[in-house]
Amino acid sequence: MTKQKKVINRINENKATNEDFDGKLVLEENKEKLKINLKTNEQDSLDSQIYRYLSKFLSNKRKHPNNTELEIMCKAIGYQYMVLSTNGKKVTKQEFETQLITWIDSFFGNFRSKKKCTENRVLSKG
Repeated sequence: MTKQKKVINRINENKATNEDFDGKLVLEENKEKLKINLKTNEQDSLDSQIYRYLSKFLSNKRKHPNNTELEIMCKAIGYQYMVLSTNGKKVTKQEFETQLITWIDSFFGNFRSKKKCTENRVLSKG
């Protein structure tokens, strides 16, 4: 068992010591609240998780790519994840979301919002 896995087990069992947190005060102060769920790093599993969460994220942003576009985005994000995990570059959630929306809008164009889709259907019928 790796050192990291041992630390994760101690955290999940509420047996972690301050040394386990490597001087990170925010972790030390909240260690009773922490739980870590490990996910398999298998490519198909990662792809399906990206697809599910990206689809939900884009829907919440009122962006609606078709299935092919969404699949291409997922593959690109999976690749980017592999790059970030190997070079150690850290980004905040907000930075990631901003970069993601900017990339999607510039690469794939502005996707149809539900309102626009409805307007297009009404115009084409009328």
